[in-house]
Amino acid sequence: MEFAELIKTPKLDAIRVAYPIDQSMEATLCITSHHLIVSSRSDTTQELWLLHSMVDIVERKPNVNSSGGTVVLKCKDFRIIELEINGWMEFNNVCNSMEWLSNLDDPRLLYPHFYRAMYDLVENGWNAFRIETEFSNLLMFSDDWRISYVNKDFAVCPSYPEAVIVPKPIDDDCLASIASFRCLGRFPVLSYFHRTAKTVLLRSGQPMVGTNSKRCKDDEKLINTVLGSGKRGYIIETRTQNLAQLARTKGGGFEPEVHYPLWRRVHKPIDRHSTLLDSLSKLIEACNDTKTSMDKWLSRLESCGWLTHIKDVLSSACLVAQCMDQELASVLVHGSEGMDSTLQVCSLTQVILNPDCRTVHGFEALIEREWLQAGHPFATRCKHSAYTIPSARTREQSPIFLVFLDCVYQIFNQFKCSFEFNEKFLIYIFEQTYGSQFGTFLGNCVKDRKDMNFAKKTASVLAVTLKASQHNDWCTHESYLLLWSLYKTSKSDEPSIIVETDSCGSVISSHPTQPSIYCLGALNGKISLLDTRNTENEMIFASVMAHQSRVSHIDWFEANKRSDLGQLVSSGLDGKVFIWRIHDKSISLENAFVILAQDMPRTIPIKGDKNEVEVGIVSMSFNCEDPNIFIIGTIGGAIFQCSLLSAKRVLNKSNPTIVTKQKSVEYKNPIAMSYASHRSHINVVQFSPVSRNIFFSCGSDSELRIYNILQTVPLVVIHTDVPLVSGQWSPLSPNIATVGADGKVYVFTINDTNVSNASFSFSMAENISAKSLVYDTFESNERIAVITSNNEIQFWDLSLTSQKNDRKHINDILRGMTSDESENP
Repeated sequence: MEFAELIKTPKLDAIRVAYPIDQSMEATLCITSHHLIVSSRSDTTQELWLLHSMVDIVERKPNVNSSGGTVVLKCKDFRIIELEINGWMEFNNVCNSMEWLSNLDDPRLLYPHFYRAMYDLVENGWNAFRIETEFSNLLMFSDDWRISYVNKDFAVCPSYPEAVIVPKPIDDDCLASIASFRCLGRFPVLSYFHRTAKTVLLRSGQPMVGTNSKRCKDDEKLINTVLGSGKRGYIIETRTQNLAQLARTKGGGFEPEVHYPLWRRVHKPIDRHSTLLDSLSKLIEACNDTKTSMDKWLSRLESCGWLTHIKDVLSSACLVAQCMDQELASVLVHGSEGMDSTLQVCSLTQVILNPDCRTVHGFEALIEREWLQAGHPFATRCKHSAYTIPSARTREQSPIFLVFLDCVYQIFNQFKCSFEFNEKFLIYIFEQTYGSQFGTFLGNCVKDRKDMNFAKKTASVLAVTLKASQHNDWCTHESYLLLWSLYKTSKSDEPSIIVETDSCGSVISSHPTQPSIYCLGALNGKISLLDTRNTENEMIFASVMAHQSRVSHIDWFEANKRSDLGQLVSSGLDGKVFIWRIHDKSISLENAFVILAQDMPRTIPIKGDKNEVEVGIVSMSFNCEDPNIFIIGTIGGAIFQCSLLSAKRVLNKSNPTIVTKQKSVEYKNPIAMSYASHRSHINVVQFSPVSRNIFFSCGSDSELRIYNILQTVPLVVIHTDVPLVSGQWSPLSPNIATVGADGKVYVFTINDTNVSNASFSFSMAENISAKSLVYDTFESNERIAVITSNNEIQFWDLSLTSQKNDRKHINDILRGMTSDESENP
């Protein structure tokens, strides 16, 4: 089919458009394959671009006394646009074209297949969230789980992804048996692991018990496996007890207490999706009626029932959160199919319990994990919205996802400081589900999107959420870089320089020879260069969207003597290391490296295609004598020695190159050697500032380790009582200052290999904890700057409690920890 066949009048002058409904202007109308464009074509040009797929219904209002009429476009995002058109033929042509183009059934004809975006870095977002990455994060806290590929090629459950996380004792044969016992094959899978309480949230479809009380011992074994010794669990049933009983007559049902004695069933009914669209229609109708009285409007608001639906979902999610966090009980959630109310409750529970889900990146990951990969049928549910007449609706069309977003909005309004994003971000996500240039929400499940090859043919909405340009609209707080002078004699608590930034900073580094030059890395992956001497102009003189997620480390080195500022290294949680050339106040990519799961130690099990899975880089440190050698610490606990010079070409990777405006750069693997890994993710790795062969690492496994770069096993392992979240070598003594997860500062004196605990520790003031620290390298005394939980920077003098040594003596101590052979590589 050719789009031209559906567009009889592609351009029309001298129409009047009313949008918003109380404002109108004369304009020119253009109809393209995927957009309706209205332009005033005046000196103060106003334009409206409307995707055809965003139109819910087209209403015709012919003129009574003249030819032509008004075309009313009622949109899925609740907008109403009126077009006044003269002439019967033109009026009918526009109406017919909009009706045809807004109801295309073939997803291959929709705009995402024709949209081509231009980004500084070509990252389409489809691979930003992978189950292998989620699993590696889970391994930090529990090794009771595994990734199962029983659903490869969607053989067991068409609406599940090919890889799911399940209890380790349950093999794939058991899972296949359980799938035949659960509705639509949706066997129980891990939805969320609550790290603090060590409880789990499972979701599934209803058990197919039927009137004959069928049972499945493998199913009973699976859900009992997640219970600790002496623990009980809760089954949250999102149907009324009567509906659950009625489902038995149709082959469904619920878990009988006789077969599941350790689980208590609680009914928290949530209305079925077939009633939600009627409720939404009544709500929008009431909101559009601006002439009604307040009393009547409030009555209509209550009678539509929309807020009742919101209350029911919030109540169910709060109950699940309370069971997991307060009662230390694991929870299984299901309704009938497990694709609607089950996902609402499970995802909202994670928003309540998991702070990461209240960030932009974490919320995107939640949608990917709990909605897109969990099989919510977006294409079916979001085909129509509130304006479609009841006779044109089907029972399958329902604003299930909008209910979830509204619930998040209600929580946001009560706890705004707990969210990184605001309501504009929620509105943006809502709009993308109904009409978008991206392919993220096309199809009903992962299988549909894979069969249609959407990942190759369309871009993901995540490609936009990663761009810093949206930060100001979505972020709940202003972002600034504050610089203090330690030598000011007055008003020492006020910063000397304040720079407003467009993204929240995660790491900062000053240039080694030009102290006015700084590089700022951001939570959204952006890096920015600024010059504090530009007091009259914009201090930020160059920036680039470098990484897919948080920038974890920035460093400078001067390998290229011809450049003004040398070169810059950035690493991130996306597993990438980039080398940037800074020249003439511009930034360009020189080299790109990637850490893949294929290089992870066998002690860190990651299944799937290890040539495709990137491993997040948490910390990085360059050798004090050889700037081409660096150490990285990763999510999962691996430590690697890397080289810029001997990096190998990455093979068999789906995206082997990274494209910038200047050129294409091939990804390389920089790993030269691996070391004995920690039992959980690394927080800090750092080379000694005086010995090229010594570095330390610390992580969430409550261990501080000292390594010789030439030996795979550590020279020293110090077991601490708490995880160490931050740390740094002293430049003046053989000390390592660290911050514990308990908010205390611990200082370790490394005199020999017999160190077993901290030399001393200290706390901040009452109810104040330390968050991170850094040594003050400009002072002759051993002084550290500590960032505290009450947003202060405190300076502590350690010279009174530690022995100061010259660099030669420190080097002698560290040399004594290694063999002669190690010191002469």
